[in-house]
Amino acid sequence: MPTAGSTNPGDWAETAKPLFRAGGNGVYLPVCVFVVSVRDNRGSYAWLAEPLAVPEGAKLQFRTATDAELHPLDAGAVDAIVTRVAAWYDALPRQLQPV
Repeated sequence: MPTAGSTNPGDWAETAKPLFRAGGNGVYLPVCVFVVSVRDNRGSYAWLAEPLAVPEGAKLQFRTATDAELHPLDAGAVDAIVTRVAAWYDALPRQLQPV
């Protein structure tokens, strides 16, 4: 069990593990989990439902607690997250429109 107020990202991962379930359990949109330590102004993130833009349209890659990986959260990471979600939304109409 993580200690209260821990700044260890490993402890954060243990706390967030219950959010990750195989197959997404009814999740149909990109989902990113953010963990922030206010003690040292540091954050991490992990994809629960990672958006993928592919030629056929938009897909979601689901993570489980065993394969979820926390990444450092900084300005570059935020830009990459927003860009990835925007690309997913741009790709979504390709699979929703009749051919």
